[in-house]
Amino acid sequence: RTWTGKLQKNDERPGRMPIGPRRARQGFEEALSLYRKLGDVGGQANCISSLGELSWRSDHEATRERFEEALRLYRKVGSLIGEANCIYLIGEIALSRADHSAARQLFEDALLLYRRVGALFGEAWALIRQGQLAQLSDSGAARAHFDAALALLDRDPKDLALPGWRAFHA
Repeated sequence: RTWTGKLQKNDERPGRMPIGPRRARQGFEEALSLYRKLGDVGGQANCISSLGELSWRSDHEATRERFEEALRLYRKVGSLIGEANCIYLIGEIALSRADHSAARQLFEDALLLYRRVGALFGEAWALIRQGQLAQLSDSGAARAHFDAALALLDRDPKDLALPGWRAFHA
């Protein structure tokens, strides 16, 4: 589950108002408009990616288009973690459409970027998806992917945080 998915559910912390997908979408669209006026490309990419996550259940084509647009913007500002996340999510769409060849390549591309920035949680999930795809033809390769993912997930939880996130959003 992604953090924007949490916006769609009732936030159970005391004093917090629940926010539904319509309000979340409206908020991201308003923020996107402001980021465009300010020329903040990274902020635009974040909003577009979040809008993609919000449309995930209803329209995979619009979701893919949003992730591809955000990907172009993340590349423009040099956000490798943003790039990796978009590639991974486009891979999820390819996997949901049973486009295994495209999904395999997208997860591999995301994996390389996650490794480059030290994003262990993203790396683990890319390995898990590669393992699931490998199960279709090569159980040994699938096992290797799953073992590698488990080794990452067995690490200290603080090691799994996205190291580039704070630097990009500072």
